[in-house]
Amino acid sequence: MASMQWHAINNSGLPKLTIRQVYCWIFDAENRVVIVSKNGTHWQLPGGKPKQGETLQAALEREVYEESGIRLRKIGAYPKVFGYYVVTNDPEYNNIDYIQLRYYIQINMELGKLAPGCDDDTEEVKYVKSVSTSELSKIIPWLSVSGEYQELVNTRSII
Repeated sequence: MASMQWHAINNSGLPKLTIRQVYCWIFDAENRVVIVSKNGTHWQLPGGKPKQGETLQAALEREVYEESGIRLRKIGAYPKVFGYYVVTNDPEYNNIDYIQLRYYIQINMELGKLAPGCDDDTEEVKYVKSVSTSELSKIIPWLSVSGEYQELVNTRSII
């Protein structure tokens, strides 16, 4: 089973590992967090895997749109990296260590009704919503005790 270790971004940069996944905390004007789900039961932050030759920024923008319908560039929103996980022992990647980047963004507008941006039947995310951070702790309990969440609290003083 894969394991993950959290690291805040610091002056030394990222380790020399492949970045295989990007995810984003999206906060709206009411400081609600956007989350997505394939089945309406298990929720996560929007994000996913970069395609061959795709920049990390382009991958994040594409994944956020596909999963939430939010076009970051269109609304002038530019996510910031605040940390990463080093993932080890993941059989999906032949147990080769890799990085999973975490971004955050504050969108100073109400997002309204959210829906996946792709009608493609191959898109796995079927549900999207925004929730308060207290709701988030109930929906994804491990997040509130993670280094990721604590770093976000330090980075943004509103959680």
